[in-house]
Amino acid sequence: MPIKREMNGIILGSCIREYREKLKEKDSKWTQEYVADQIGIDEKHYGKIERGYYPDPHFSTIRDLSKVLDFSIDELSEKINNELEKQKK
Repeated sequence: MPIKREMNGIILGSCIREYREKLKEKDSKWTQEYVADQIGIDEKHYGKIERGYYPDPHFSTIRDLSKVLDFSIDELSEKINNELEKQKK
């Protein structure tokens, strides 16, 4: 059975991808594979997070991503809330 994407997951994934791509602009090593390896998860699993298939990943995964991709949990939360507000309009 295919996993259904939800708006929360799509926005979360988009925000995480944005952080990674910003780093990739400066250094090409910042691929999905590289980030997945840095936090100890499978590349396919990480790709699904970026594509919005996991609206509620484990907090430890988000914490690890925040360390590797250099963002704060508060910053990510604010970014997600702003995007959700845009969707309501």
